[in-house]
Amino acid sequence: MKSSSACADPSRLGPVCGINVGGAERIVSVAAGGFLLLYGLSKVSLTTIVAAATGSALLYRGLTGHCCAFQALDMSTAGDLEADQRAGRQMHSHPEVTDASLDRTMAARHHK
Repeated sequence: MKSSSACADPSRLGPVCGINVGGAERIVSVAAGGFLLLYGLSKVSLTTIVAAATGSALLYRGLTGHCCAFQALDMSTAGDLEADQRAGRQMHSHPEVTDASLDRTMAARHHK
């Protein structure tokens, strides 16, 4: 698994650092994160510090489209994976899918 610093550098994005949060979820994450961050910065208490930290995590999730919890669970709610791949962003790879297995599948489809 890559470290968070590897995921933070767009030039080093790999199969575990891609977008795994859908568009609507990202919008809600940014809105809720912004609200919690501003609330957390309004005064100093344990509650507001936790709110600010949570808001920061939600903002990161919304702005980058990457959720570390989704990554750990190997799941994604991102709907348009082809657009992500065209933009150079990738999701989790599946080790059982190889170039050879894809070639066999494509060849079988062309012979039908």
